[in-house]
Amino acid sequence: MSDIKDLDYYNNWLENSISNGHIKYYEYLDFKNIKLIGNGASGNVFCATWKNTETILALKTFNNLNPTLKEVVKEVKRKKFIIF
Repeated sequence: MSDIKDLDYYNNWLENSISNGHIKYYEYLDFKNIKLIGNGASGNVFCATWKNTETILALKTFNNLNPTLKEVVKEVKRKKFIIF
């Protein structure tokens, strides 16, 4: 039962953060010129150009093919600017 409550908490936190504009949501297909710039214990970091602009952003992937929502939320809370 605790696992379901945890999942609900993290799911609600993520959805509310996106809805309230704290986290911006983008589709992966909106990026081009994706280049690896670094890696760490939890995943890789890429730089990419957003849509048809000159805006360059960082994208992060997770090494675990199925990261838990809890892991994603913890990672998001550690960062200042996040894109999903």
